Amino acid sequence: MEKQKMTVTVEDNEENEETKTIKTTNTPLSPPSTRLPFSSASNSHAYCFVCKRPGPKLVVVPTGERYNIFLQTEIIVPAGARCCPNHLMDGKLSQEAMHSVRTTRQDAFFNRSTLAELLRFLREAALKSQTSRIDFDNTDALADEEYKTLLGLDKEQFADILKYVQLKNTPSRTSRCTLAIFL
Repeated sequence: MEKQKMTVTVEDNEENEETKTIKTTNTPLSPPSTRLPFSSASNSHAYCFVCKRPGPKLVVVPTGERYNIFLQTEIIVPAGARCCPNHLMDGKLSQEAMHSVRTTRQDAFFNRSTLAELLRFLREAALKSQTSRIDFDNTDALADEEYKTLLGLDKEQFADILKYVQLKNTPSRTSRCTLAIFL
């Protein structure tokens, strides 16, 4: 049985970086048997999956970054895929390289273990984005400075305007969100 370990880097902002390690269970690696309709890149050890250049000094793309590439481009980068060292900056693919990724197949094959890891990563990303969403319904979700940046008003001014405006809550949007969108 082969046990995998994955390190995922989640950026809160440019100054604060948080690293999470996800350990898998003792699930053995199964053969690639699940086919999904996602484009996939090459996993050649001899060529860069971004620019297709051959090279003796290619580096393996970290697992967490392969999943980040999928989140941003909807392209699967197979395990073991390699790229030129200049495409990676601190273990992350540069934006230019991200937009240059070439696909070689219109579908991707997964084994159970890889699919489970991808789902765990996507869950972590969803939970992370859920906590950083712009939310005008929760008065504590945004700081006064964020109100000023987004609306040109501070929290108190926004609350004052809300008192004088008659808006109905709908199933898809509250009166606070409607006013914020309008402003």
